Amino acid sequence: RILEDLRCRIERFQENLGYLLADVREQLAETSPLGTAEIYRDLVALQHDFSEVLIDTNRQEVVVVTEPIVLDDIHLGPFEIQLDYSQPDLSYRVVALQPHPATGRDDVTHPHVQDDRLCEGEGRTAIRAALAQGRLGDFFLLVSQVLSTYAPGQAYVEMADWEGCVCSACGLTISSEDRHFCEHCN
Repeated sequence: RILEDLRCRIERFQENLGYLLADVREQLAETSPLGTAEIYRDLVALQHDFSEVLIDTNRQEVVVVTEPIVLDDIHLGPFEIQLDYSQPDLSYRVVALQPHPATGRDDVTHPHVQDDRLCEGEGRTAIRAALAQGRLGDFFLLVSQVLSTYAPGQAYVEMADWEGCVCSACGLTISSEDRHFCEHCN
């Protein structure tokens, strides 16, 4: 029973992969020096690098799920990296699956993610090059690496303020250590 279920899943995966390869080939034809075999290898490798991989040919997306992210002892949970290959620019979103947003900022689910958009920081050049060249495996690994890091001073919300409280007088977030006094409004 288990082997039969596994065989069916593999066949379904291969079928979906065929549709995806055709779609990706069409989208990347002008920008990708990679051939179908390389793209196929990247997609297969994603199965080894991520706990979950979804190839949705209807929505024209490749979606991977990261391991749960923990930064400065704060659990942010796993994230979905959703690559939309329906447009030539290959846009993507980063969605928190178990959101633990910053206090007072429901739109910030990671120090470098606001409204499901990643601030790529120093990873921007490498991420953009991977997308332009059709290196899907590299793209997903690079985005995952950015999610696993924290750059103080370059965050939408600093980790020190992540679990602070909101000042009832001025609305700014105050670190939990300073919750009795707001430097902004006194």
